[in-house]
Amino acid sequence: MSEVNQANQIFIEDWPVLRDLFTRDWPKYCLPYHLIQNFLDWHKIDPEHVNTDIQLFCLNGDWSDGTFFALDGNSIFFYSLNEDNERLISLLSLLPADREFLACSVYQRHLSVIPTIVPRFSNWEQKFTLMTFFHRLPKEKALAMEIDIPEGISVKPMSSDDHIATVDSVYPHRTENVTAQGFKRLLKFNLNLGAFDAEENLLAWCFRYQTGTLSALQVLHGGQMRQGLGSLIVKSMAKKLAEEGFDTLACVTEGNIPSMKLFEKLGFEIIDKVYWVGFGNRDIEGTIGHIGN
Repeated sequence: MSEVNQANQIFIEDWPVLRDLFTRDWPKYCLPYHLIQNFLDWHKIDPEHVNTDIQLFCLNGDWSDGTFFALDGNSIFFYSLNEDNERLISLLSLLPADREFLACSVYQRHLSVIPTIVPRFSNWEQKFTLMTFFHRLPKEKALAMEIDIPEGISVKPMSSDDHIATVDSVYPHRTENVTAQGFKRLLKFNLNLGAFDAEENLLAWCFRYQTGTLSALQVLHGGQMRQGLGSLIVKSMAKKLAEEGFDTLACVTEGNIPSMKLFEKLGFEIIDKVYWVGFGNRDIEGTIGHIGN
């Protein structure tokens, strides 16, 4: 009799060992490395939140090849060190059929997994696919950056619900009652920076996503002194990350020409393509919203 596949939970005591599997061939596997480290950092701040909301699973108790998925609400992240996707396909085929999911930060080499598993569920569909260009700036380059802050502008972390309301109101991928909660959590746990005018009005901002990438970089349009704020925020984030020993990573949506030009000008290089994919039960809508790019 053939073995029945099972999705077994990877407990937090094993997360550091799993994380370190992805140090090979750096930065090829940097996204799962940063994802797991991010969750470990969150656990230090709020263990109850991570123990309740974050779960990692492997196939049949074996994660020695780095094959796993992480569930964070309705967001799912999945990775493997295997060149083929067979174990990822077997693992993701065990997902519950009565939900919809947002696959986040999917490497191009893993993208075929989703259209392979969707037909295995009678009530599933692939709802959308968003492609981004995955950029990297080595920490050495970031440390050498010079940052000139314009007169009347301050750069500091965002801190209030009003800031979140401003960010969510203009976010191009906004989902009602979903993305705002995601921004609140990033504000609580992760590095973020805003550019403010002399009256403390928020003019530009950026967060750091679960996988270590810059997230939701945006500059408000209109008014004065908007020129260069996007560059200012990116350089400020990159400098802080480099001082902590990290490269700066960013996912730029296909067709976002201004951001592509900005990151190229600042010395970032494209190292891969990364995707966000909505999939799952076709009768469920409005439970997923992404804030990763």
